[in-house]
Amino acid sequence: MKNMPLQIAALENAMNTSDLDKLKAAAHKLKSSVSTIGLTDCLTILNTIEDNVLQKINLDDLPALVNKITHQCKDALNLLEIEIVKLSKS
Repeated sequence: MKNMPLQIAALENAMNTSDLDKLKAAAHKLKSSVSTIGLTDCLTILNTIEDNVLQKINLDDLPALVNKITHQCKDALNLLEIEIVKLSKS
């Protein structure tokens, strides 16, 4: 969870520079983090990103997929931080 913001940034940077190899690698790296915290929808999107890059299909869909995954991950991290603060106060 601690590395997720850096992993998300790497994914966004790879998309912004249209570096498909880095995009695939960043998606793969982020999969373990989203798996750990149970974000199955995010895992599915990351698998799609990896598969699309690997097969060089539906590349026009990648920006929307990256946007969706970054928002979902950031939202999940914010919710987790709120819960951690609540738990630390109990």
